[in-house]
Amino acid sequence: MTVTATLPAPYTVMRRAVILIAVVATAMAFIENSGFWYWNVSDSAALVNNRPFSGPFRQLLRLALLLSFLGAFGLGRFDLIKRVLITLAPLLPFFLFGLLAMVWSISKAESAKVLFNWSLVFFALAAASAQLSPDRLRRVLVTLFVGGVGASFLAYLLLPDIATDYHFGDPVMRGFFGHKNTFGYFSALGGIVLVALNRYKTLRGLAMLALLWAGVVGSGSAAALAVGVTGTIYVLALRSVVPYPQFHLPFVVLLLALLIVSTLTVIFALEWATGLLGRSATLSGRTLLWEGYLNYFGDRIALGQGAGLFSTLKERGRDITGALAGGGDVGLPHNLYIALLGEVGVVGVILFVGGHLWIMLVSPFRNRSEWAVLASALSFVLLLRAMAEDGDGYNVSVAFILIVLARGQNASRAGKLLPKNVKRRPWAASHS
Repeated sequence: MTVTATLPAPYTVMRRAVILIAVVATAMAFIENSGFWYWNVSDSAALVNNRPFSGPFRQLLRLALLLSFLGAFGLGRFDLIKRVLITLAPLLPFFLFGLLAMVWSISKAESAKVLFNWSLVFFALAAASAQLSPDRLRRVLVTLFVGGVGASFLAYLLLPDIATDYHFGDPVMRGFFGHKNTFGYFSALGGIVLVALNRYKTLRGLAMLALLWAGVVGSGSAAALAVGVTGTIYVLALRSVVPYPQFHLPFVVLLLALLIVSTLTVIFALEWATGLLGRSATLSGRTLLWEGYLNYFGDRIALGQGAGLFSTLKERGRDITGALAGGGDVGLPHNLYIALLGEVGVVGVILFVGGHLWIMLVSPFRNRSEWAVLASALSFVLLLRAMAEDGDGYNVSVAFILIVLARGQNASRAGKLLPKNVKRRPWAASHS
């Protein structure tokens, strides 16, 4: 007689409830931090004051994140804590230094609020990822990206007054997003996710990828196009190198050289580079903002002045940039590294860059999974984009959410590709 062990009914119900809450929390975090919303006006300058029901939604998101973490802890307890710490390990020193910087922050209340919001997403989504199977998380991510871009196309066709943005007088798409660049960036990240997770080798997958790339092109955003192209090339190159240990070091050296050259170009040869690209030498006024911020920071860039004060809070930035912008509504430095210098200083910047370099250059060769490749590509894109934008750091972004979710799957050893000594190409067949 064979006895089959079954889980008790209460455990099964709780497990299903925790998975459902994890899915809901992930979806709500995407919506809140991607800019996807129903904007009830067509004037993009007025959008910040016309996001209906955003306050209640944000409170529900915090509740969902808290319930997701507590529910996951109730199931996994110390095993969950271990997996969460593995997930967050590369960026944990950056977070902890942000907490330490509150000691000398010029606005402890503002820093505390920023760090609370960031850490809630940081820990809750790491726990949520640990509860979701690879297949379930793939379906959630594909649904969010394809659904968001598809809904935006429908809005552009049926509700052009709210779904159209203008670039130098020409109409471009923004869909259900606050700005064309936000829509384009979201679409580009979705394309990278589909390629990294190998979800483009069927007719349905190709159709979804084509939709996402149509969003990139339709947005008219050159930055989104650059993110999509470089991110996709990075994924294809990395997953081709992963099975061959002899190519690991050359690949890492090449990437480091690319990042160093890009950084030196911005510092010493920006005017020459922008001239080649046909752009203004000030990058649409960005360099003037950078100079203004650096002058304001003065000699306080060793340890900074408090996490989140210059990359997330526009009100403080307007005091610095108002004169430079001619009284315009410019409140952020448009360079994450400069923002972090003001917030957590040189030490914080080193911890931030070091954490992402670990995710980018070490993790994919240790874990050899599609999730490690995805996280690596996103860190690569984030480090490059940080030279002209400030949407990450202690600011929760879609790229940050994706990195946490992908790292969570790594901590679960999900999507394992090949043993170290196997030479076959890892994406020759789909993996669950």
